[in-house]
Amino acid sequence: MNSFRRFSRRAWLLHGYLLASMILWPVPTVRSYWTWDTTTNAKVEIENPPVGDSWWDDDSDGDGMTNAEEVVFGSDPYNRDSDHDGLTDTDERDITPAMLEGLITTDPWNWDSNGNGHSDHDEYWAWQSGLALNVSYYGQSPPSPLPPDYYRDLDGDGTYNLWDYSPTDSGTSSPPSDPSGSTGTSADPSSTDSDWDGYMDAYDSHPYTSWLWEDWNWNGTNDSQEPPPPSDSDGDGYFDTSDSHPYWNSLWEDWNNNGTNDSQESPPTYSSDPTYPPDPNYSDGDGDGVNDAYDSDPTDSSLWEDWNRNGTNDSSEPPDADGDGVTDADEYTAGTNPNFHDSDGDGLSDSEERTAQTNPLLVDTDSDGLTDHEEIFIYQKNPLLSRSLPGQQQIDYYQVNRTDTDLDGIPDLVEAWYGRDPASDADAASDLDVDGHTDLDAYLAGWSFTVSFTSYDQDRDGITDARESYWGFNPYDPDDATQDADHDGLLNIEEIRLGLDPLSATTHGTPDLEYANTTWSFGWKACLN
Repeated sequence: MNSFRRFSRRAWLLHGYLLASMILWPVPTVRSYWTWDTTTNAKVEIENPPVGDSWWDDDSDGDGMTNAEEVVFGSDPYNRDSDHDGLTDTDERDITPAMLEGLITTDPWNWDSNGNGHSDHDEYWAWQSGLALNVSYYGQSPPSPLPPDYYRDLDGDGTYNLWDYSPTDSGTSSPPSDPSGSTGTSADPSSTDSDWDGYMDAYDSHPYTSWLWEDWNWNGTNDSQEPPPPSDSDGDGYFDTSDSHPYWNSLWEDWNNNGTNDSQESPPTYSSDPTYPPDPNYSDGDGDGVNDAYDSDPTDSSLWEDWNRNGTNDSSEPPDADGDGVTDADEYTAGTNPNFHDSDGDGLSDSEERTAQTNPLLVDTDSDGLTDHEEIFIYQKNPLLSRSLPGQQQIDYYQVNRTDTDLDGIPDLVEAWYGRDPASDADAASDLDVDGHTDLDAYLAGWSFTVSFTSYDQDRDGITDARESYWGFNPYDPDDATQDADHDGLLNIEEIRLGLDPLSATTHGTPDLEYANTTWSFGWKACLN
């Protein structure tokens, strides 16, 4: 931390500039911005568009910051992770100040902001997880071209440094045996134990926190370590201590012993009610023997640990390392990659390809010049037929709207699908998923522009892993993005994107929903979560 304080004192001019820029918002005071030129592999300075140009309100790299905000912060408007350190620019701006005691953010253009040899990614996760820093990049010679994960995975074996048993040896990522007796690669969450607590990541409520592994109600205590609830001998949903007839499941509040529950009498009688009311904290609504508080599906007696919402209790599922809905065994049979959800990288998961009956190993099943993903989602064509309509003379490629307003080589409809600006040719040189390939390269290869972004957001719920860890959410559970942790009427993902506290219903002293509607004129109503 002292080294970060020294960095902060050296950067006092930057502090003043940032404050001045925010006060003068929304017109940035700088006249240019920085971006990475993929042709020269160098950081270059670009003159700002004129004030009032729609570019300022765009989010060209899809990282959650507008281009105007990126200019003020000093990050690259066309790259989610300007320094390729494993933290997105938005995460560096918004969540690293807590690590630095609010003094300053990490530098979005410097993978090692405090110059101590450890990457910002590793320092952030060490701060979050309590794991020890185990990799110094001093004396290392970065390869060229630089792999996108280099500053969080030195040996390039797919296991990030902090969780790598041997971070400098690509052939060894796990210890000889873990406490559960299993070994595996980090790409397989069903056989990897990132925090070495003896529970595989796929079944660990907190895969990066070694002291929590079955805290499914997120109260900071492992469920089995919580005080046991009182007994319910007859299984009627009422604890024995508050049950008038603890061994008779049809009676629980018959305090006058007349054979009828008091609330069912006419009129109801409660004359002999003891001091123990029915315990509101315990119930088993579906009768499956699992307390509703710890039941993934409290109204379905056949499901109690279906945390990935696929209709099967997690402990009964066959292994599915990449979580794409296709078992590892089926993937091996089909020849697809069991450790990556989209084997051909076209934007359709292997499971979606099965449903569409397209080839999961070919980006263009019908060889008509359009990828399977483009045909289904962008152009609404048949991905199994090169000529979708009967009697069609030309293949589908020549039948769709391929207008390219900015002449950057990417059609407008494709740019719009990924939230790019069809009127700006600069988008083609950006790298939306920070995988080392420009968006134009990805388009020409038939790949999704975001196929590699899962390395920042493993459950693909729109909230980066770093930010989920910051707020105490589960980076393996996509459902938490659309939950409402503080019951204020806004979804967790909405609050995070708006810069609100998803764990406080009154971030700025007024109800968050009211604040959002007043500040941004949304007119939103409360969600039903």
